[in-house]
Amino acid sequence: MFVEEGRSVLRLRLMPLAFCLLLVGCASETVRRDLSESERRADLEFLSTVFAEREQSFTPETRDLFLARVSAIEARISRMSQDEFLIAIQGAVAAADNGHTEALTHELQRLRLPLDLHWLDDGLYVIAARPGHESFLGARVVAIEEHPPEELLHVLGSYAPGTDEHLRILSGYFLERPELLFAIGMAEAPEALTMTY
Repeated sequence: MFVEEGRSVLRLRLMPLAFCLLLVGCASETVRRDLSESERRADLEFLSTVFAEREQSFTPETRDLFLARVSAIEARISRMSQDEFLIAIQGAVAAADNGHTEALTHELQRLRLPLDLHWLDDGLYVIAARPGHESFLGARVVAIEEHPPEELLHVLGSYAPGTDEHLRILSGYFLERPELLFAIGMAEAPEALTMTY
């Protein structure tokens, strides 16, 4: 941590963690495995057939957007990183704009800040912290990777369906994951984030 122009800046370098390590009662030996290209293609096939048929909230416009996003994934599938694939799937499902239908791919990210972020009326705040990071509790986040939280919120709108309030609720999950922010071009590295508060 260092001070820059009167603001505190925190650089968190994160150790890889399996998703289940973040949840009470999960097995600690669980490790994320990247999907093979054939598994990715099977996921896309499911999305473009089963999901497309069963999702009742599509309008003609949102269905077209969904199919365009699926096609864009298919065109790049062999060149995408695991994280790029996961967030692209999230974006395709979000095209339905149904807050009750989500692809919770952010939960498959291995790395997560040791802080829980949540929007309050006047900005983004640290509302919980893992042991050793308690000094950040209550801090108002001014920037993540030099991006104001409101800018990140706007970018994340393509990946979170539903109302603006729903986006604000979901965005904390996204903003705590450097791999995801890196995959959408909003972070310099997948294993660390610079947070200004």
